[in-house]
Amino acid sequence: MITGASSGIGRAIALALAKEGHNLVLGYGNGLDRIARLVSELNAQFRIDVVPLQLDLRNAESTVDAVLRCTDELGEIHCLVNNAGINDRSPADATRHRSNARGHGRQFDHPTCVGLVGGAPDDRARYRRIDRQHHIDP
Repeated sequence: MITGASSGIGRAIALALAKEGHNLVLGYGNGLDRIARLVSELNAQFRIDVVPLQLDLRNAESTVDAVLRCTDELGEIHCLVNNAGINDRSPADATRHRSNARGHGRQFDHPTCVGLVGGAPDDRARYRRIDRQHHIDP
């Protein structure tokens, strides 16, 4: 599974893994046209299974649900490439943030959170799946 697979590094990783014969789940946010082109390209060049999976990494529950539906249908995910992010070229000191309820630390707004911690829901879903199948505590 590759998050952020519709362009850039994620797309390059998808092509490299496909060349090695790996089946792929391609996670994407809003790049439906780009992911459709990549799926077509991969299907034309390689004899692998390719499944696009739309994810909103800002919403942990929907991400976990999507990943679990995917594993229920396709089986276990053996590798997660946490590549998703948002390209924000503003200076770091201009990033919007707020203090937590106690006034300590910084809680970033959603676009920043996706780039910083967006992969966590995918990881939790994968470990939950392992826990259900093999009774391993995450």
